[in-house]
Amino acid sequence: MKPSKALLFLSSLVAILALIASGAGLFWPAGEGQPFNITSVRGDEVRINGQGLYQHDTTFKAPILRGADAVTVFIAVPLLIAAIVLASKGRLRGQLLLAGLLSYFLYNAISLALGAFFNELVLVYVVYFSASLFAFILAFSAVDVDQLAARISARAPRRGMAIFMFVAGLTVFVWLPEMIAALLGGPAPAGLGHYTTEVTYILDPALIAPSAFVASYLLFRAKPLGYLLGVILLILNALVGVIVIGQTVMQTQAGISLSPGQLIAFVGSFTVMGLFALALLVKFFGSIAEPA
Repeated sequence: MKPSKALLFLSSLVAILALIASGAGLFWPAGEGQPFNITSVRGDEVRINGQGLYQHDTTFKAPILRGADAVTVFIAVPLLIAAIVLASKGRLRGQLLLAGLLSYFLYNAISLALGAFFNELVLVYVVYFSASLFAFILAFSAVDVDQLAARISARAPRRGMAIFMFVAGLTVFVWLPEMIAALLGGPAPAGLGHYTTEVTYILDPALIAPSAFVASYLLFRAKPLGYLLGVILLILNALVGVIVIGQTVMQTQAGISLSPGQLIAFVGSFTVMGLFALALLVKFFGSIAEPA
């Protein structure tokens, strides 16, 4: 079944908007500004980037945003274009890849719209967020889960995917310790800076974790919907693993060093999860039979 024209249009629009938003984050002129310090409403001294599109973001977060921008421009957008082409030909693998990639772009758009400090591209972020949301809804609903289940052979790593989804759901709670410590009177979470909150702290436990647990349950019960949820979250996890590497590289170039604990808890765990997700994806897509 070929996707609707509305889905193809919105997916193409997402690719264009992602290129504009992330390309600007990467290549916006630095200008003559320099990093400077301010005091946050919590009384903490915060170092502000002072350069480029993310001039009002902290020196800790600006490289994180630019790391995600690099992955979006050079990896995610080309994959999205390939998925649009495959899906337009009625390929089931293309439809699944499109739905999974759109989940990444939706996550990325939310992170920019709600996580980056107000900047010149805020209206682009708004349209990017909207297009990604409705494109994802259309892509998700366009997949016939019963047909998907019928096309999957016994080689599909159903149990492996179910276990991975459960572990992935637990992994996102890595943010909870510092959140709880702050609520109990401790210091604000590391990296919060002058922001009111950290969007990842909200999205991961509120949306990603429940989705992963539901996918795990459905996969263990061999329910068709579990395959669709599972492959979408696998694609998202695989790209997050790449993003974490890109963000770490950008932070290192900016002179920011992470502690061994941060490297293990945040960089190491998500990178390993991304590699497992990629391996499961390869095996899962190999188990799908496409009609001649």
